[in-house]
Amino acid sequence: MRDNNTMREKIISSSSCYLSSLEYSDMELIKKWRNEQIAVLRQSKPLTSHNQEEYWKRISNSNKEILFSIVNVDGKFIGYCGFTNIDSISARAELSFLLDTEIIEGSEEYLTLFEDVLRMLLQYGFERLHHNRLVSETHCFRDKHLAVLEKVGFVKEGVLRNHVYKKNKFHDSILHSVLREEYYSQEKSEIVKEIRNIKDDIQCIKAIIFDFDDALVDEESWIHKRWEKTIIFAEEELGLTNFGKFFWQVYTDKGSKYKFHVNDVLTKLNQDQSYVKSIVDNFLTQKVDEKLLPGVLEYLQSVHGKYKLGIVTNGKHDIQLDRIKNVGINTYFDVIVCAYETPKPNKQPYLDCAAQLGVFPHDCVYISHDIDIDLFGAKNAGFSTILLDFHNINNDKDLLHSHVVDGIVRSYKEIEQYFIQHPDNDIHTKNNKEEIIMEQKGILIVGAGVLQKVAVEKAKELGYYVYITDMNIESEAAKLADEAFAISTKDIGAHVELAKRLKAENKIVAVYTQGCDVEYTVAMAAHAAGLPGIDPEAALNCNDKVKMRTVLNEKNVDYVKFGSAKTVEEALNAVQKVGYPCIIKPLDNSASRGVKVLRDGTTDQEIVAAFDDAMKFCFMRKEAIIEQFFEGDEYSVDTVMYKGKLFPAGVSDRQFRPVQEYSVQVGSLTPSLLPEKMQADMYTLMEKAATALGVDNGAFKGDLIIVDGKPRIIEVTARTSGGFDSQYRKPYSLGIDIVKATIDIAAGKEMDPRDLVSRWMKWSKTTSVFPEPGIIRNIKGLEEIENMPGVRNIFHSMKIGDEVKDYRNCASRINHIIIVADTFDELNKLEDKVHETLQIETEPIGNVHQ
Repeated sequence: MRDNNTMREKIISSSSCYLSSLEYSDMELIKKWRNEQIAVLRQSKPLTSHNQEEYWKRISNSNKEILFSIVNVDGKFIGYCGFTNIDSISARAELSFLLDTEIIEGSEEYLTLFEDVLRMLLQYGFERLHHNRLVSETHCFRDKHLAVLEKVGFVKEGVLRNHVYKKNKFHDSILHSVLREEYYSQEKSEIVKEIRNIKDDIQCIKAIIFDFDDALVDEESWIHKRWEKTIIFAEEELGLTNFGKFFWQVYTDKGSKYKFHVNDVLTKLNQDQSYVKSIVDNFLTQKVDEKLLPGVLEYLQSVHGKYKLGIVTNGKHDIQLDRIKNVGINTYFDVIVCAYETPKPNKQPYLDCAAQLGVFPHDCVYISHDIDIDLFGAKNAGFSTILLDFHNINNDKDLLHSHVVDGIVRSYKEIEQYFIQHPDNDIHTKNNKEEIIMEQKGILIVGAGVLQKVAVEKAKELGYYVYITDMNIESEAAKLADEAFAISTKDIGAHVELAKRLKAENKIVAVYTQGCDVEYTVAMAAHAAGLPGIDPEAALNCNDKVKMRTVLNEKNVDYVKFGSAKTVEEALNAVQKVGYPCIIKPLDNSASRGVKVLRDGTTDQEIVAAFDDAMKFCFMRKEAIIEQFFEGDEYSVDTVMYKGKLFPAGVSDRQFRPVQEYSVQVGSLTPSLLPEKMQADMYTLMEKAATALGVDNGAFKGDLIIVDGKPRIIEVTARTSGGFDSQYRKPYSLGIDIVKATIDIAAGKEMDPRDLVSRWMKWSKTTSVFPEPGIIRNIKGLEEIENMPGVRNIFHSMKIGDEVKDYRNCASRINHIIIVADTFDELNKLEDKVHETLQIETEPIGNVHQ
């Protein structure tokens, strides 16, 4: 049995105590403490040792409970706490807490420990487990407990009257909770305070920019009338009795954003989904004249010539422009931006409109009925915002989005009184796009591969002028950038000189990469230019696999047997030292390039061949690493380090081809199917690794594996994950923005933790189709899957006549298809459908010339 004063591993700590793993040897003390406190616990009779045996079995294999031991600064086990009644789908849990009875309840020591434990549980629950809601139920007579709960941020939300019978009478139970948005908010009062009608900073503006639908025209009525006609068609022509009744129920519940989604209605009617196309096509053909909202024409007449006027609307240009012309207001506007390829809430359409009007973003106000998309995007672009709540449907949202909405009006008459014409307003003033660009700060992005397209788009969305480097300046990402330089991403000297020059000319504020294995290049360039970034030594610790293993071993983060080799003789000796199975890798590459697993029975000739292959993929110096090979399921873990603290950014389950020698990924799933506790353990290990390697600010990504029930490190690196994971799928699945968070850090800005807080949960996967090696003779089904609902992105790199080579690493895949669904079952069915539809026919190389 463990000595009660033996120091335990710290999971999370405070000034008075720390949390560690609960152990079997703790059960007897927990039984004693619980039995001594029956009067205040939700427990009706004394526990027995048998009860504790069963309890240990349950919590050891439960996904519903995560419990910790509470250990004081002297290493003494003094209590336990944790999360119970965990609901993974709803992302909520109840908090549990119990201390040794020797610590008198209500004493200063007790209350200090209680407060510190609560703060640690909040941090762990929101930052490690990604919960959305943490709750507490407390008996009403524990008034000091209740005071501490509210001190640390819990909000009282209800009373369960006469809920428990204790001390010979009935008592109320008090419910408290903390929401994730409250935990991450810097000033909680900002979330619930009432928004003033208008803020001072939007009174003096030069340009008024409008949304179109439900801001200028009454889209709600227009949509409603078109559906009325389509319902008649569905009921009379298709025989779908009660279609209208059920449709309006769905419409009311889900809102007009779901106007084209009739699947739910057909499900309620037990009808085949084949009717969907007919119904939607009918809706699209309905012709109903659109009408302006009351007061629009009069308002446009009053401000025309006094302010610059614009429209930013989502949709195809010709369609939207025709609609604007049809209601007779097109002549009032100086600029009309129709965002189709890069729709709102992307910042770019707003910035384009401001630039074309010849004004700065802070001189613009944007008017719309939509908070989540339109006003959110406008605010990010630097605009002031006004919510036009004509239909009075935002009663609750206005409080939850105080950081997005600057003013609220319910008619055009209300808008008139708030603007003071700027003394410099003159629609003929020459102030062009070039002048605005001169004020922009730039960012130097290293690497212009397919994954960097997201980085370029995000940087532009954030208002940066983008410089990019890559030997392929004809790539899509390079063409999106403002300026491209043909420099190898591994040419550190050239990047150092470029960064220093651009910084000296006051053109850049950051050097950045993501999803690209060039963290050392970035760190060296940023350091030389005096820009924010991690220490080059920390970057090298990640980029150089030998250094990485050396540091992790020396600092007892994750010990792995390994050796390195610059010659064949050293390689043979290293394999013998490490033993089988082992894996050989190049010093500084990624995507499993030059990687091979060596198993018992491997010949010296095979070792030499694997060593030679690894050496071909080395960059900085010719050296291979040979290390223990772990069997197990692998995971991609994204995190962001900020000021030395780790922020979780999602775990993905990796799937590989069943090939013994080579590591070729076939799919990646988000969110992970792992229990929350295991994911939390992964984040704990990642934070230890980042600290040991010296990564204190920026992305920190790991490939981890579960061995004997514990996470182990395969590799870590100071960048975001590749494989379309952090760029596409984690935003799709979780609503987080890893790229924005890491760009902000690279530019020396304050990171907004809310960028890394999950806003929803959807299932997503990157999957690949693997044709047989050979010459591609035919590709079938590509257009079909492009139009499949749920298929978000297709990256297909080969055409007819190209050669498909043997699959020897993750980079050898010829396609990546990203799919998204609301449920895991739907995702699996969609993946099967994609693989059935996309057929790539090849002819073996040996047959080509016969």
